[in-house]
Amino acid sequence: MAGDDGRRRAWGWVAHLRAGGTTPWADWRAEAERGPYLPGAQQLELLRRLNLAGAPSAGLVDRVLTASAPGRGTPDLELVGADSGSAFGPRPVDPADLPRAELTRVATSLVADDLVAQGVPEARESAFVRPWRTRYRVVGDPWLADPVRDALVARGRPPGGRGAVVLVLGTDLATMVADVWTARAFGAGVASWREWLDPLARARSVPPRVDLARAAGAWADRAGR
Repeated sequence: MAGDDGRRRAWGWVAHLRAGGTTPWADWRAEAERGPYLPGAQQLELLRRLNLAGAPSAGLVDRVLTASAPGRGTPDLELVGADSGSAFGPRPVDPADLPRAELTRVATSLVADDLVAQGVPEARESAFVRPWRTRYRVVGDPWLADPVRDALVARGRPPGGRGAVVLVLGTDLATMVADVWTARAFGAGVASWREWLDPLARARSVPPRVDLARAAGAWADRAGR
């Protein structure tokens, strides 16, 4: 069924997904009038899974169906049974067989668009530095420590100085490990999550920034308890 019947069946599935449906492509049989451009298998399967998870808005539905998959990977794929493919390029697929990475590529393009839409935050000028301020240092989980430090600097309280009070910030271990990886991803760059995490798991260790006991001990030796 790769002729007109298959294409009408595909457009019927698109209408079903737009209405919040969750039926897999392999189980879909109803047809609808053909439209100008049939979304790729990745976009359609992502929308089906979003429907399973909740009720995406009409705006989000449109964005998913018109999104492109960034980075290296397969291009938009045709639905098996709706297109017979060609001698060149990837073959049509059953969307349910797609690896999660292909769906994630589409989703990341939407997240990136949302981040760009937020614009660049205005840089805050540092306030007058108070000479009588309490000296301090903030260490630990970067997702917790860095915003606290930035807020204090903006209020005229930069870190450092003799006799500083040291604050070691943290939360549960799983969150802290994810925070370190996320901070590196937004900074100088980092390997994929599994490539970065597996050596730590094998060594039964944690990243230095969230080894709270070690950090507290080191600063206790330098600054006193």
